[in-house]
Amino acid sequence: MISSGDVYRAYGRLTGLEPGPPEAIPLSENAPLRESRYPYRKVAPNPDHWMIQYDKVLVEQVLLHQTDLPTCILRFPAVLGPKDYRRFQRWLQPMLSDDTELRIQDGWARWRWTHGFAEDIAEGVVNAVTNSASPGRIYNIGESYAPTMAERLAEFARVAGWRGQILAVPASELRETDRMLFDFSHHIVYDTSRIRKELGYKEIIPHEIALARTVESESEHSEKL
Repeated sequence: MISSGDVYRAYGRLTGLEPGPPEAIPLSENAPLRESRYPYRKVAPNPDHWMIQYDKVLVEQVLLHQTDLPTCILRFPAVLGPKDYRRFQRWLQPMLSDDTELRIQDGWARWRWTHGFAEDIAEGVVNAVTNSASPGRIYNIGESYAPTMAERLAEFARVAGWRGQILAVPASELRETDRMLFDFSHHIVYDTSRIRKELGYKEIIPHEIALARTVESESEHSEKL
């Protein structure tokens, strides 16, 4: 079953659904889970939208307590690469347009969130499906080290050959549509050692190539506009 980091209590605190101090990172598979439910219900665009009933904590509980089928839980990171959600679109497009300056929210700039390249994460799914050690287990999957978001953008800038300046500024200095209202003192950083040790997971795409393919994919999107 494909789950994600939004099951962790740290995510509930990041988004303001739950109170409390930042969790110790990295988050292992045994880290506390959210006690709040339906994390996206408040932002659902209509009553019939999938966000109304979405909660992977509940799905995990149901599947782990049934015995009809062998079950493995994979908690996905933020997936990037070709055909992904284009999660870096708003920052890569200025780079590809040769803007001289990129302004990012200061709290987000310091935030850390585990990511993974699409082909690498797909390899992890294959590992889980084909390995007899996986039933009944929960695995975080993603990169072994999560840089800050500012560091991640700097990597993309280097690969894209962009020589502009990345500036971390207060949210008040950004357009209202670009402001993020999360508490970025709560990092979503995974401990991915279990899947590496138990299932032999490792990335199959070199990091530089993964970055380049992500930039190329975004460039292709911009050319179609």
